[in-house]
Amino acid sequence: MNEEQFMQLIQKHEQYANRKPQGYRNKVLAWIFLGYAVFGGALILSLGLLAFSIFTFIEKGFSFGALKLLLMTLSLSYILLRALKVKKYQPKGIVLSPEDAPQLFRTLDELTTKMKAPRFDTVILDDKWNASVVSISKSMLLGSRRHVLHIGLPMLIGLDDQQVKAVLAHEISHISGKDTNLGAWVYRLDQQWKGLVHYFEQDEEEWLQALFRKFIQWYYPRFYALTFVMRRQQEYIADANAAKATSAQVMAECLVMNHTGGRYFYREFVPAVLEEAEQNNEEPQPLTRLYELMANMDEKREKFEEYMQKALAEKTGYSDSHPSLTDRLNALRCQPMLPNLRNQAVDVYLKNGAEWVSKVEEFLNLMEVTGELTNFEEAYAYAKQVKQQLKEEEEKELARYQELMNKPSKTLDELYQFADLAFSVDNPLEGVKVLRQIISTYKNPADTAPAFFKLGKIQLAIDEVEQGVQLLEVAAHNDYRLRWEVYDCLRDFFAERGDEKKATKYERKLERWEELLSLSDEECEEDFDGEEELLPHGLSSETLEKIREDLESVPQIGAVYIARRDMSYIPQRAC
Repeated sequence: MNEEQFMQLIQKHEQYANRKPQGYRNKVLAWIFLGYAVFGGALILSLGLLAFSIFTFIEKGFSFGALKLLLMTLSLSYILLRALKVKKYQPKGIVLSPEDAPQLFRTLDELTTKMKAPRFDTVILDDKWNASVVSISKSMLLGSRRHVLHIGLPMLIGLDDQQVKAVLAHEISHISGKDTNLGAWVYRLDQQWKGLVHYFEQDEEEWLQALFRKFIQWYYPRFYALTFVMRRQQEYIADANAAKATSAQVMAECLVMNHTGGRYFYREFVPAVLEEAEQNNEEPQPLTRLYELMANMDEKREKFEEYMQKALAEKTGYSDSHPSLTDRLNALRCQPMLPNLRNQAVDVYLKNGAEWVSKVEEFLNLMEVTGELTNFEEAYAYAKQVKQQLKEEEEKELARYQELMNKPSKTLDELYQFADLAFSVDNPLEGVKVLRQIISTYKNPADTAPAFFKLGKIQLAIDEVEQGVQLLEVAAHNDYRLRWEVYDCLRDFFAERGDEKKATKYERKLERWEELLSLSDEECEEDFDGEEELLPHGLSSETLEKIREDLESVPQIGAVYIARRDMSYIPQRAC
C-alpha cells in the first residue's frame, strides 16, 4: 500500500465514521478481533499439533517422519509464542520519585482520581519538549499493563504549572477510557501492534515466521488506517477532558505554547546554542539558557508570535493523528493568543527547579541516558564519575604528549601516536608537522599511507579540495587497506557539497573496489592444492620470532612452513 492509497483509505473511514458512528465502532471491533483470532487460532492449532506430534513420537517410537513433524510443530509454537511476547520497552530518561517532584506526584494523584484512571507505574523525566504515555504489556493477548509517563524538562521550563496540569490531564485521558473505553483500548493496541510489526520485519527470521510476517504487513496498515480516525477523535476528547480538569482557556494556552515554544526550541534556539558553544569551545547549555529565556519571555515575544502564526497556518493532515493547532483551538472554542507565563512549572513541580535544570544539563552533556534506569542522584553521581575519568584520560594524554615531545628519537608508531596526541591537545600545527616528517623520512608506501590519509582529510576540512583529493588518492594507492575509506570519504564530501558528478565518480570507484575485495576474499579462501606456486613470505625477523614463541606452546606441531600466495586481484595483499 503506497502513501496515496493509505490517505484515501483514511478519508474513506473518516466519511464512514461521520455517517454511521456505531457501524464504524463495530468495524473497529471486528478488525481487533480478526487480528487476535488469527494469532490466537494459529497458536492453539500449533500447540495442538505439537501435542499430537509428541503423542505420535511416544506411541510409535522413533521415525524420521515423526521427528520431522515434532521439530516443525515445536518451531512453529516457539515462533508464535515469541512473537506474541511484546518486545521489552527500553525508556530513556531519569526515573522521578515523589521526593524529587512532590507537587508533580500530588497533581498526578489528583488527576488520576478525578478522571478514574490508573496510576502511573513510572514517571520519567527526559530532555524533550513533550509529554507522552506508554502502556506496556508483556504479551499481545494476556497480561496486566504498566503505564509509563514521559515528561520533558524543556516543557516544564517553557510552560507554567496550570498549563502543565492540562498536559498531564490530556495524557491521562488516553489511558482512562472515561469517555470511550474502545478508544483507550485502540490507543494501547496500536502500540502493541507496532511492536509486533517490528518483530516480523526482521530479515533473519525463518520461513515459518515469514508466513505470519505477510499477514502482519497486510493487516497492520489497514488496521492503522481504520483506527486513525478514532485516534484523532481521542485527541479532541483528551483536549476536552484536560479543559474540564483545568479550563478551556488554560488548555488553549497549553496548546499554543507547545506548538510555539516547542518548535522555536528545536528549530532555532537549540541549533543557535550548540553553534555558539562550538565556536567558543564550551559545553552547550540549552536547558540553562532556556530557563533564563522563559523567565524573561517578553524579550522574545515577537519571535514566539512569529512561530505561533506559522503553526496557526498549518492544516490538519494525515501524517499524524494529532489535529492542527487551529482545529484544536476551534474545538475548544478559544481564540489563539500567546499567553504570559504565571511561573515556570519546573519551579513548582520539581523540588528546587533551578538546581534540577543545572544538574540535568551537566548530566546530559556527559552521557546519553539509555537502558537501565536509575534514580537521579545515582545517575548524577555516575555522570560525575565519568567526567572525572575523562579528565584523568586528558591528563594522561597530555603527559604522554610531553613525554614524546621530549624524546629525541621516535619509532614510526610513536610518531603517529605523537601526531594524534597533538591534534587531541589542540596543537594541530605540530600534528601536521609530524605527519609531513613521516612522509619525508619513510620510503615504504604502506608506512606513509596513513599520514597521506590524515593530511588529505585536513586539507578537505580547510577547503583545500584539490590538494586534499591528491593526498587521499596517494594514500589509497600506497595502501590498499585505506582504499575503501578514501573513496567513502570523498563520495560523502562531494555529496555534501552538491557535486553529484564527483560524488557519483567515487561511488562507482567504491562499488568496483567492493567487487574486487570480494573476489580477493574468495582467492584468499581457496584451498592450497599442493601444486600452486608460492612466494617467499616476506615477514620480518621480529614477526617470525613472535610466531616461533607462540607455536612453542603447542607441542603437537613438529614443523611449520610459511609462504605467501601470489595474489592476482590485489597483488599488495598479503595472503
